[in-house]
Amino acid sequence: MTAVIIDKSAFLFWQQEALENIQKIDKDAELFYIEEGNEDYFPTVLLPLCKVEEKVNGSKSTYLKKGDTRFLNISVPFGDVGFKIDLLGFSKIFSLAMLTESELYKIADEKNTEVHQLMFGDEFSAFPLKTIISDYRAKKPLCKVDVVKYMPGSRKETVYTSVSAIEEGLLLKTINEILGKCTLLYGRVLTGQNNTVNLQLNKKIRYAGPIFAAKSAYLQFAIHLLDKIFKKRQWMLLYNFRKDFNILQKIDFYEIFPPVSGFWADPFPFFYKGEYYIFFEELEYKVQKGFLSVLKIGRDRSISKISRILELDSHLSFPFIFEHNGSVYLMPESQKSGKLQLYEAEIFPEKWTHKANLLDDFKGVDTVLKKLGDFWWLFTTLKANNDVSGHEELHIYYAADLFSGEWRPHAKNPVLSDARVGRNAGAIIEQGGVLFRTSQYSGSVYGRGLSVSQIKKLTVNEYEEELLDINFANSGKGHYCTHTINCCGDLVVSDALRRIRRF
Repeated sequence: MTAVIIDKSAFLFWQQEALENIQKIDKDAELFYIEEGNEDYFPTVLLPLCKVEEKVNGSKSTYLKKGDTRFLNISVPFGDVGFKIDLLGFSKIFSLAMLTESELYKIADEKNTEVHQLMFGDEFSAFPLKTIISDYRAKKPLCKVDVVKYMPGSRKETVYTSVSAIEEGLLLKTINEILGKCTLLYGRVLTGQNNTVNLQLNKKIRYAGPIFAAKSAYLQFAIHLLDKIFKKRQWMLLYNFRKDFNILQKIDFYEIFPPVSGFWADPFPFFYKGEYYIFFEELEYKVQKGFLSVLKIGRDRSISKISRILELDSHLSFPFIFEHNGSVYLMPESQKSGKLQLYEAEIFPEKWTHKANLLDDFKGVDTVLKKLGDFWWLFTTLKANNDVSGHEELHIYYAADLFSGEWRPHAKNPVLSDARVGRNAGAIIEQGGVLFRTSQYSGSVYGRGLSVSQIKKLTVNEYEEELLDINFANSGKGHYCTHTINCCGDLVVSDALRRIRRF
């Protein structure tokens, strides 16, 4: 049985939804309340900024709204951090109040029990708003949220961890997305999930600084807004031919510029009958809907046959291409269609026929496949709800047969909840018998860099990867983001984002 502690004086909607998620799993969860607990801090000086951001940028404030305690069946007061009640009969105790570590240790010792608390930032603070705002002002790119279990004897253990982006110039969006993810974490722990071994960092990782440095949150928002008004974001393709390419080594790239009317991104190379091709997403600004194109490229850097190959009513991107049993298949991202669609080359590279829907009712993005052992493994990124980031939670599915439609979710889904590694940046790369997974580092800005990880363990019940490095765009060439890298033979392709004048 589960016990949940809430603070009636500081009960926001994110805490209400977290409680509802707990109750979906344990309908008999018992609630205890603190009448007036510790108070979080939201500077009043920032309230006008958040209102402007909400109106101008469309950022949501869902989880900052007051929660409704009227519907709660709360019969037992927790008192002054509640030492008058018996907690020994509960298998799990979750605190949705903001209890300090000293208070949590006191409960654990005096009641000889374990208490779980969400802790924010590197300092293990129980105060989400204070921590997020402090990290935002300090221009940190990421905010860590841990579910920490406090035990008798002043012992503690992190049982679940999540890392979210602090979006540059967008304070309200950052707060709402982090709190939105927090609504899910206790429910995951309650079902037995523990992801603390899934991602390993065995060396200090260097993060990029802010693109727009500003002394105040207001000035940072203003710079961010003005830059969007006067500059267009344009993705371009990058390539080079390199023998013995090593994913851990940086290389210089040649640029392929799209027309000023749109962008090219998400390149995937393919070698077919002695020639190299690059498949990519193309988007025209006036339409704002992506389609897939292909170009042929020679070792002499000649480019020819730029052709549009696939266009649907819904947006297409990330053209994952592979060969299986003598056929060439294309599996683009088509999230808005709600299906994971597979196409087969009828006349390569320009004519493709729909072969199958690998998954229906599917909202994954940037999906890749890898055949290993007895299974096909499918790596994808899913949003847990509409108000959280779409770049942070990696899910894995597996099937014995590619076309069976019987894709089973990994036991630890989401296997990663981390803005550094949560979204694929290309196909799984195998070099020297080692599996590497590239992902989009999205701290501070979406697609800020490319993370490189080694997959250490992959079974139906376990997943472990080690983050080895993060590579950032070549600012000397005017690039400030990069979010795809792939290789085929000795052709290596990537992409980069530049800012060009609108007027």
